[in-house]
Amino acid sequence: MGRRWLHSVDLETDAQDRPLAEKALIALGQAIAFAAASTPNGAVEVGSSTTEILAANANRKYALITNDGAETVYLSFGDDAVMHEGLPLGPGVAYEILPGNLYTGAINGICENGGANVCIVEA
Repeated sequence: MGRRWLHSVDLETDAQDRPLAEKALIALGQAIAFAAASTPNGAVEVGSSTTEILAANANRKYALITNDGAETVYLSFGDDAVMHEGLPLGPGVAYEILPGNLYTGAINGICENGGANVCIVEA
């Protein structure tokens, strides 16, 4: 028996390092409940010039950025966003910040025509 991380959930495992299903579901449910209860949710309309999606937050433990618009949004970490540079986030695509890729700085975005809606969750 041991422990394993599944995204940001710490799971108890059996002797073969397989997550214990019942405990995994309970842990995942607790993590979701915590995120729902303590997370500011919102949306940002990304423009055709650099737009702040998330402000720098030294206490950030998790974030989810989902492109709910019809065009690609380009993400930049710490700098102004520039078209066709940085991390492209296509329509319907999400970017998740977890303990393994934790970034606490500002995240900016830009899109070609402006008006792309980006949904955010942060904890």
